[in-house]
Amino acid sequence: MRRIYLFGDINSERTEKFIAQLHELFEESCDPVTVFINSCGGSVTDALAIYDLLRNAPCEIHTVALGKVHSAAITALLAARRENRSSYPNTEFMSHDISWKSDGPRAFLRDRVDQLERTVRQLLEVYTLDTNLSQEEARVLFFVDMADHYFTPQEALEMGFISKIISREDGRAAGIVQNEPAMVEPVNIIQEEETLAINSSRD
Repeated sequence: MRRIYLFGDINSERTEKFIAQLHELFEESCDPVTVFINSCGGSVTDALAIYDLLRNAPCEIHTVALGKVHSAAITALLAARRENRSSYPNTEFMSHDISWKSDGPRAFLRDRVDQLERTVRQLLEVYTLDTNLSQEEARVLFFVDMADHYFTPQEALEMGFISKIISREDGRAAGIVQNEPAMVEPVNIIQEEETLAINSSRD
């Protein structure tokens, strides 16, 4: 099984290294790649970069949720086709509206608000492309307030965010290929304070 891990905050440094590791796997062969995700979210723009790369990968992509998949991490999870998305039974899911912190002149702030609305439309496309939710349902569920909306793997299954909850009897997620021993180590980068234009995680 060819594996790669997206653990921890999604930020520019981690995304850069994660994408570099993905490119190494893509150049190595066209065998499927399984992405294990355990993240509290972070930068929406970085998550969308990961989403685009996985969505357009030259090989089959599987995503597996474990631990916690919050906020921007859901975007990465949804990059695989629905039949290739799964979760362990005790995973905690959470989504919320995006936020952004900045000071500046009124015209600048108005432009940033417009950009936030464009980003929300992008996320609505991601949340509804291959799920059971309509854009209006996704907007009402996740983008009408600043609350954190938690949901279970069973609820994620019902919404079409995943196609399978991994059980002890299964021993593995449906569709994860077992015949490739190559393995990429998790990304481990020291966290630094950063300023993000658009961020789905709040302090």
